[in-house]
Formats: sequence, C-alpha cells, structure tokens
Amino acid sequence: MPPTQPAASMPADQSTVSPPSYQLPPVPPAPPHRGRTITLIVVGALIVLLAIVAGLYYFTPLGTQLMTMFVPTSIPTELKSASFLSDTPTGNTIVYQGTDSIKTPKDAGTVIVSAVENASGGARITRSADGTFKVLLDNTVVIQDTKQRIGIDRSPDGKSVVFAQASSTIPFIPPAISPTLHIDRKGWNVLVYVPASHTTINLGTGVSPFFIDTTHVAWLAPAGLAVADLSTGQSKILVPDTTGRASAATLVSPDHSVFAWYQGATKTMMPYKVTATAAMALPKTLIPDSLRWVALGNDSFYELQPVASETEILKQPFGASATVVGRLPLSAAITRLWLGSI
Repeated sequence: MPPTQPAASMPADQSTVSPPSYQLPPVPPAPPHRGRTITLIVVGALIVLLAIVAGLYYFTPLGTQLMTMFVPTSIPTELKSASFLSDTPTGNTIVYQGTDSIKTPKDAGTVIVSAVENASGGARITRSADGTFKVLLDNTVVIQDTKQRIGIDRSPDGKSVVFAQASSTIPFIPPAISPTLHIDRKGWNVLVYVPASHTTINLGTGVSPFFIDTTHVAWLAPAGLAVADLSTGQSKILVPDTTGRASAATLVSPDHSVFAWYQGATKTMMPYKVTATAAMALPKTLIPDSLRWVALGNDSFYELQPVASETEILKQPFGASATVVGRLPLSAAITRLWLGSI
C-alpha cells in the first residue's frame, strides 16, 4: 500500500467561514399603483386646502383681514382720520373707520348711499336689497320708504338734515355701484327735513346740497350754484352755470367751505370757496381719466386709482397735477374715500 499523504494544513492566519444556515425573507413586491395613489391623495388634499383658503381670502371678510395683515398699506397723514369703504358684491358696504390702516372692517349690513359725520353727529342714507331707502340720524331711522335719495348733510346744530330726493321713479345707479357717475340735477329736489317736528322744506330743484352754516344751504341747481337762507326763505344764484355736471356724491370739503362740480362734459373740476353771500372761483383742476373715486379736501382733491397690484391714493391741489401719496391693497376692494361726507 502506498503511504498515506498527510492532510494539508490551513495557514495560521486564516479561518474557515461557514455559510449562514438561514436566509432573509424576500421583500414582497409593492402593491400595484400604491405609490401613485398616495401621491394623488396628497395632491388632492392640497388642492382642496388651497381652494378653501382662496375662498376665504377673496370672498369673506376674514380674507380681507388676512390680506391686510400681510399686504402693507401707506396712508398719508392728512387721511389718518378718514374712512375707506368697500362696496361688496353681496350688497353691503364695509367701512374701515377711525384707523391709520385698513385692518378694522365694520360691515354696515346694507349699502351706504350717502353719509356725513361732523361735530353735531352723524347722518346716513342707506338702501336695502328690497329697494327701501332709510334716513338715519345717529343710527336712528327717521325716514323709511322707497323714495330715492342721495347727498345727505347735517346742520351744524344737529337739528336738521338736507338731501336730494328724486322727483321721478326712474331708477338711478347709486354711488356704491358707479361712484363717479354723473346725475341729472333737473331730476331731483333739495329737501330740508327737521326730525323733531317731522317737517320738510323744499328748496327747489337740484342736487349736492350742503350746509354752509345753520341757516344757509347751498346746492347745484339747474341755473347754477344756489344758496338759500332758511330763516327768510329767500334763495339766490351765486354762480350761474347750466352745463356743469354733478356726481351722486357731493363734492364738499370737510370744513364745508369749498364746493366743486365738473365743467360741462369734461374731466375738469371747478372748485369754489363758498360763503352765505358769495362764491370765489379757485383754480380749475383737470383730474386723471382712470379714477375710481374723487373726494374733496379743504385744499386738494383726493382720488382713488386702481392699478395692477394696488389702489393708489392721489392728492391733487387745486390747479396742479395729481401725485401718489398712499397705497392700499387692491384685494381690499376699496371703492370710496370718506373724508367729511360721501
């Protein structure tokens, strides 16, 4: 027999590794479309959430408040005590009043046609959805019917109001819908109403009445700028004018010393310094074409002009050009500026 060969020995620095006696279970395949389904659910939830946020932002007062928290406003010093109005598609007027920004909205609950605030108190004309017009003094209704009224003012002693009342039943477009629309001064009567005695004084045909003082009322009559003495019942024309135009909102300064109307069919404003006995012409002022609203200050016109991403506040001294002095978020939908009256 051949000799037996010795077994080969392992090197000292090597060891034998045995394969494992078990195997990891295979990873099960993902259910078909599971990843795509999860993605679609997440995307759908985001779309719904964005739609809810957009609805709140654009169609509710909450959205306006959110907007005003993030969009900066810039209001000139002389307008810090003014109010800004937003006339909503639902037929209400939102008032941002008594603040240096537009972060404190108050829903009027109806459309404000005209309003005034002075030292003697407040007065308003409102219009409900059913066509009812109300005249309010300090939030108390003193007249309620379907007669169309615009341009209210309250006497310095607070005892009477004056407004223009339609002499026909032809509907007009209120300033809340078309703020700069011109109206026919021949289709209205100027009435002074005394709530304590429930008496009414018809001063004559015309629009845009306002108190110069407790006993004198001025307005734009068919023959021109007229003034009436309530103590004597006498009236006269201070400025003859048969072609000028008035808007539904009275253009009178907060201190009731300046009154203005449009020259003929132009965009030129004719402001006058008015007293009970005379009217002095101030420089004529050509206003821009693209305005949403025009208000009269004591020495300037103030205007609202919507642009691409905001509403600009313009100031235009009599006889001068308009300059941008402030800005409001366009999404706040500000339609009117309330100085002394609207």
